[in-house]
Amino acid sequence: MISAEGEKVPFMVKPPKAKGQVEAWLNLVQSAMRETLAKLLKNGLNDYTTQTDRKEWVLTHFGQVVSVIA
Repeated sequence: MISAEGEKVPFMVKPPKAKGQVEAWLNLVQSAMRETLAKLLKNGLNDYTTQTDRKEWVLTHFGQVVSVIA
């Protein structure tokens, strides 16, 4: 996944192959994106509560995660 700002977030789950009805495929891609971001947010929140250095936390997580949690 690539944000409008150019940040690249790799899928943590295997993205679906482009085949079949486009609407069904896009729904599967959207689900994979949501699952990936949910996992990243869970990890980011866990790290946020355990790390003492906020600057390090910000620099080691994706901007989407930082903007939601912080």
